[in-house]
Amino acid sequence: MHDGEKQVNGGEHRDAHDGEKQVMNGGEERDMNGGEERGVHYGEGRVMDGGEERDVNGRGGTGRERRGGAGMIVVTGASGNAGSQVVRALAERGERVRAFVRDPGRARQVLGEGVGLAVGDLADPASVRAALEGADALLLSCADDPRRVGWETAAIDAAVAAGVRRIVKLSAAAAEPGSPVAFWDWHGQVEQYLRSCGTGWVILRANWYMSNLLAAASAVAAEGRLYAPAGQARIAMIDPRDVGAAAAAVLC
Repeated sequence: MHDGEKQVNGGEHRDAHDGEKQVMNGGEERDMNGGEERGVHYGEGRVMDGGEERDVNGRGGTGRERRGGAGMIVVTGASGNAGSQVVRALAERGERVRAFVRDPGRARQVLGEGVGLAVGDLADPASVRAALEGADALLLSCADDPRRVGWETAAIDAAVAAGVRRIVKLSAAAAEPGSPVAFWDWHGQVEQYLRSCGTGWVILRANWYMSNLLAAASAVAAEGRLYAPAGQARIAMIDPRDVGAAAAAVLC
């Protein structure tokens, strides 16, 4: 049972449904970037759970009711730009969240006192296994690093072994195995591995985070210009809060 892929490149919050079509904006199927139509699916083109189509956006019962009693949701990279927004969005929905973090002090500053922490590192398999104990779903994210492929594929294996029913990977819009851009290649390799993992999965391909602009705030204030190696290209951006909302919708 597979979920499929979803691109998350727009800023507007939209509904998302499992099934033969992804239903958004009054019944039309849409990619969140306005591009190619694609949905969030289980299997080859439909989502069935005991013969009944399931909604991932909160209609027709809670996430727990639809999935037969959802348990803990583990979020890796939980103190990062996107991961922290996933945690907040899940908490707002009343879901049980376990934030997997390396630095509990920083995590408390970012996430507050109300979120349960699992302290560990993706490079430490024992800590990953401990964090996944009793988990129903996993949000997979980590910092760009040449070791990403090994870390994330090992986490996928650990999640499957732990009985996790859905893995949601935060990826990149241009992810592709063999890409000359290293981190797009890493994401592409992990996506490829995830598709064959044997449990439910969703890939969220986000574009450039709008919040990255804050790093250039002083230069923009001083010169009125934003410097980027983009030529005349138009760059689609997304707020990490929208990524968090989309991830929470497909995790629940």
